Amino acid sequence: MFKLRKVALLLGGVVVCGVFGTGTASAVSPIYNWTGFYVGANAGVSGGQFHQTYAYSDSTFSYDAARATGFSGGVQAGVNFQPGAGSLVFGAEADFQGSTLMGTYADYGADLRFGTNVDWWGTARARIGLPLGGMLPFVTGGFAYGHVTSFINGPTYDPPVNTAWSTFSPGWTVGGGVEDALKQNLTVKLEYLYVDLGSAAHDDPQVDAVFPAIITTKVSFSTLRVGLNWKLN
Repeated sequence: MFKLRKVALLLGGVVVCGVFGTGTASAVSPIYNWTGFYVGANAGVSGGQFHQTYAYSDSTFSYDAARATGFSGGVQAGVNFQPGAGSLVFGAEADFQGSTLMGTYADYGADLRFGTNVDWWGTARARIGLPLGGMLPFVTGGFAYGHVTSFINGPTYDPPVNTAWSTFSPGWTVGGGVEDALKQNLTVKLEYLYVDLGSAAHDDPQVDAVFPAIITTKVSFSTLRVGLNWKLN
């Protein structure tokens, strides 16, 4: 988690230098038109806590949590509309991310290991921003989705267990950030998103051979990322 914070601070420093450095559009062009379509790319760090609940036949429950960390990177596309100079900017954006986000739960002896990965995720969000020349602080929120894989690995367990299951998990996201125009067609942004992919239940025959339980996994995490956007008009 300490490494994750160091990387986040580094990414934030890079964007701050880009946003507030000399030569940005906010310095050379006090009036900037945000209206138009754009495409771009982003990269960042993610962290959160995953939870698993085990429901047994006698209705008792066992609860476990895993601290998850990883990287994400991908592409985005969107559109902004600014009705007039100085007015609020309204927009919509969709993105798709590859991810290394993973959390490992406590071991249960004999090398029995539980874990969860977020293989990929994405969002479709609305954005509202307050233009300050070539700078745009904004809030955002909407639909999120992801591909979540959980696994149990116990090669020396008796009987041995080595199984994994995947689900497509819909959810929601909310966040905010700041975007700054480097040139008329190029902007840089620093963005924070909280993503909740909800819960998914699974009953696996290999798991039942060890202990008869229905496993429910809940996934939520935060992402801090840097992005570049290219205006198409």
